[in-house]
Amino acid sequence: MAHRSPATALIAAGLAALSVSLGAQQPARDRSAQPAAAGTAIISGFVVAADTGRPLKRVRIVLSGSAQATELVEMLGGNPMPGQMRNRADLMGPGGGGPMGQLRTALGMLRTAQTDEQGHYEIRGLPAGRYTITASKTGFVDVVYGQRRPLRPGTPLDVADGQEIKNVSFSLPRGSVITGQILDEDAEPIARVTVLVMRYQYQNGERRLVPAGSGQTDDRGLYRIYGLPPGDYYVSAVSRLLNRPIDRLLQATGAEETEQTLGYAPTFYPGVTTPAEAARVNVALGQEMGGVDFQLRLVAMARVSGTVLDVDGRPLSGGNVILAEDQSDLAARASLMGRIGSDGAFTIDNVPPGRYVLWARSRAARGEGANYAAHALVVGGQDVKDLVVALAPGATISGVVSFDASVQQPPDDPSRIRLSLPAIDPVPFGGNQNSRVGFDGRFEVAGVPAGRRFIRVPNPPSGWSLQSVLVDGRDVTDEPLDVRNGQRLTQVQVVLTDRLATVAGTLTDQHRQPVFGYTVILFSTDPATWRAQSRTIQAVQPDQTGAFHFRGMPAGAYFLAAVDDVEQGEWFDPSFLQTLQPGAARVTVGAGETVAQDLKVDR
Repeated sequence: MAHRSPATALIAAGLAALSVSLGAQQPARDRSAQPAAAGTAIISGFVVAADTGRPLKRVRIVLSGSAQATELVEMLGGNPMPGQMRNRADLMGPGGGGPMGQLRTALGMLRTAQTDEQGHYEIRGLPAGRYTITASKTGFVDVVYGQRRPLRPGTPLDVADGQEIKNVSFSLPRGSVITGQILDEDAEPIARVTVLVMRYQYQNGERRLVPAGSGQTDDRGLYRIYGLPPGDYYVSAVSRLLNRPIDRLLQATGAEETEQTLGYAPTFYPGVTTPAEAARVNVALGQEMGGVDFQLRLVAMARVSGTVLDVDGRPLSGGNVILAEDQSDLAARASLMGRIGSDGAFTIDNVPPGRYVLWARSRAARGEGANYAAHALVVGGQDVKDLVVALAPGATISGVVSFDASVQQPPDDPSRIRLSLPAIDPVPFGGNQNSRVGFDGRFEVAGVPAGRRFIRVPNPPSGWSLQSVLVDGRDVTDEPLDVRNGQRLTQVQVVLTDRLATVAGTLTDQHRQPVFGYTVILFSTDPATWRAQSRTIQAVQPDQTGAFHFRGMPAGAYFLAAVDDVEQGEWFDPSFLQTLQPGAARVTVGAGETVAQDLKVDR
């Protein structure tokens, strides 16, 4: 499986989800779908192979507005995969305002193209705006225009009406490859094992292991995962096959087993069961790293069973339970699923030893929120029986959106505004609850799972930004809200302001030439605010003229620094910000104030 950049992967996931989930139900003509805006600008260029210089045909070029790309990430980050949503109403939300409804609108504004036999591409009819351009081809590393290194931010292009920008070209490096063999407990090859290659990456401001590629072993136990950027990786293998034919027969018939079931635990190279024990595999650009062989760990499997009760203490009829690994550094956690019977009983077979959280959720009735349960347990090879998992109502958060206006009129139709409640801690569902605002400015989000959350407005009207979030008169704009099951918060005030704080400037070198390909980071001088998803930390890439700007941050004192090598999201890491502080410029900006601050780097 070739590597995909986060934006490309999200776009692909969104397209697949829309196709699968809406294809059978979508009317022949959907008048709510928004076509791409028309324009007069043109972007063109060439794509070549980095190692040979020859033109590459059928390279996929994806062009998106920077704000659109950010919106896509916010929509899907922390959410379940769309396929876990039960129906079209869940996907689209009221008035098309659900996660996939918004995704469909955003996807309508994306532009794509393919290179021809000479490696040339051209995208016409672009409206004025700022765009990010990505080139991808199987077997090669995805490249964002202006990117100095793989997996680093690129350079956005500011495009004016009628402008033609030529030679927006790419040199695609061949991807690295990791190969090896997966063996069973007797050192015999094992087929049809899923092999996952992962790397540490910042996700929602926290460093976690995320998938970078996957494959499956053949009849010789061999696997080959290609298209990887250079870097450090961790390789894991999972076999869902039962160890013996009799085990498969017993499970299929529901017969009682007479002896302990054995199976393969998820195993990391070189043959361990936790990421902390795993060995790193380092690959250089275009390198094929072989010999990453290891044996799966044969362990005693357990059965987890019990009963799910609804909020009235009666057995829940129907639905599913999810048993997810409780490992904080894993973004993609292994999970097992069990079906809830009509009597509320569930059974999950073949559970390897480990720490887990058992999640259950009821289906939400129309106009009501779902109910949830999260039950922590440790599985050590023995069956876990007679669990009683009691659902509790999700929280209900409601209130009003108001406008602190000084230079413009509040929007006539606030119903286009979307509120978001992103979860800080990963959950298998309900990670980013959303709600549309009504015409009267009021909103309600029902069935919010317990946990720490922020309240955000990811798509404020043009010229507006979030000023404050008040809960019972207490300002919680920049501190997590600890949501509890069954809680009702009914007096939430979300205030938007048109007094935008703005910091703008130009990045130049010692010869006063514009510099791009760098990342400019703005962060508060108060270290207490250095945390994931903080509004006082922003990062942008200067455009092709070296210009950069920040808007919508809270008024206050900030550091401003330019760096040439930073991981996406690393700017939320307090230890990284600490290294930037000594050489950073300092700016103070007030509400509604614009501050000019240029930066200079030596290169």
